[in-house]
Amino acid sequence: MSSVWSLGLLGTFVTGVVLHSIFKKKDQLPYPPGPKGAPIIGNMNQLPHLEPFKTYTEWSKTYGELIHLTALGKHIVIVNSVRTANDLLEKMSKITSDRPENTMIKLMHWDVNVGLKPYGEDWRRGRRIFHQQFNLPAIPKLHPVILRKSRELLRNLQAEPTEVIKNFEFYVASAAIYVTYGIEIMPEHDRIMDATISAIRILDDAILPGSQILDLIPPLRYLPEWFPGATFHRTAAKSRQLVKEMRELPFNVVKERMAEGTAPNSWAKELIESAANEEEEKYAEGVTSMAFSAAADTTNSTLRSFLLEMVLNPEVQARAQAELDAVIGERLPTHEDRPHLPYIDAILKEVMRMHPAIPLVTPHDTTQDIIYEGQFIPKGTSLVANTWCMGYNPEMFPEPEQFKPERYLDPALVKQEPFTFGFGRRICVGRYLGEAVMWIAVASLLSTFTVVPMKRDGKEVPIAGEYCGIMIRYPAPFECMLIPRSQAHMELIKSAPEVAV
Repeated sequence: MSSVWSLGLLGTFVTGVVLHSIFKKKDQLPYPPGPKGAPIIGNMNQLPHLEPFKTYTEWSKTYGELIHLTALGKHIVIVNSVRTANDLLEKMSKITSDRPENTMIKLMHWDVNVGLKPYGEDWRRGRRIFHQQFNLPAIPKLHPVILRKSRELLRNLQAEPTEVIKNFEFYVASAAIYVTYGIEIMPEHDRIMDATISAIRILDDAILPGSQILDLIPPLRYLPEWFPGATFHRTAAKSRQLVKEMRELPFNVVKERMAEGTAPNSWAKELIESAANEEEEKYAEGVTSMAFSAAADTTNSTLRSFLLEMVLNPEVQARAQAELDAVIGERLPTHEDRPHLPYIDAILKEVMRMHPAIPLVTPHDTTQDIIYEGQFIPKGTSLVANTWCMGYNPEMFPEPEQFKPERYLDPALVKQEPFTFGFGRRICVGRYLGEAVMWIAVASLLSTFTVVPMKRDGKEVPIAGEYCGIMIRYPAPFECMLIPRSQAHMELIKSAPEVAV
């Protein structure tokens, strides 16, 4: 009886949503083209789950720059070109910067994330706090911390030349947590790092529209935990505990050290000192907790892809090392060298083009009806930028399947921002920090080591070059190792003075 009641409720809800969607179509203008869907459920059965960005890229050859889909009355438009992304997400950002209603994210308590908040005053407040700390002019004051962490990375790699990926992951976490909280973390079994990474893993499957049935039928949240299929309650409860730890553990450490007079300078310390009341302090706790979580997976994904491409393209490494030798000579690089090392920048940009950490940017929802080039995009449509399709456009990037950093030395592309950072008012607010962390790691590694395939019993361990992940895409596990460029380079690492912060 209960299952019949549930199906009846679902049918009534879906019918209402679909009828509302049908009769709202403005002046009978066409939607952007897309595959024909089924009655009521729309394209729900056609939505790809495995590497959807590649499916949408293939569909773009048939339907074009915009692809219209529906799922239970929810409109989704895949944005496949830089031109349409600029038109819709940049020029119309005032009405295309909202986020989809995501019931699961609220249940998981991930709605504290500024990047996932709906467009409005609360989002502006969080974004403003982030921008003040991580805008481009503010980044140089963070260079000493990042540089010190990059020197620690080199020492760790020198000690463990076969544990490259592990040491890169620790470097990213260590830099982000120190910048945010002034806390030194442990390489293994660190509660702050472990809680954050675990919370991110649970979030991964809850962002894309349609990835959770709750996204499409929010009333299902009221199902009891024992109801068949209601496993989302357990997932959400686990996430709430992890998010609580991610927020409170490091923030409370800073408060304790401030009380003792031993807290070093950090973003959290500045926000606590400036908080006028308990509400502002609690808000700061939520905002700061997002700094590491925002950087961890995307930055690590890009650095892993960098390592993979260096193993597969030794000629690129050789050219980069020649540039480093010519510019910095017999010392370690610093951020001040960046303007004089364009090929290092080009390598990072090519990695992000060819292997975007976020192939499908977090959806932008429209807050008004839009008529674009004679096509109707209703209010509440999720606009999903397909950065994979943009990066593999052969007209903009000839031979897109080839790893060719030199393409970014072309004046036409030298100022091109990586698409993976997003667009418009939702562009990643921490992108300049992320670039600074990645750039010095890449320059430091290539100036002192050469990345090569792992060898076992005298033979190279094969690398498949495959990728995995849902929201965040990253290379499948592979093995590589480092060879010192010379004994002199190893002495540079050992003798490098401690960087004052």
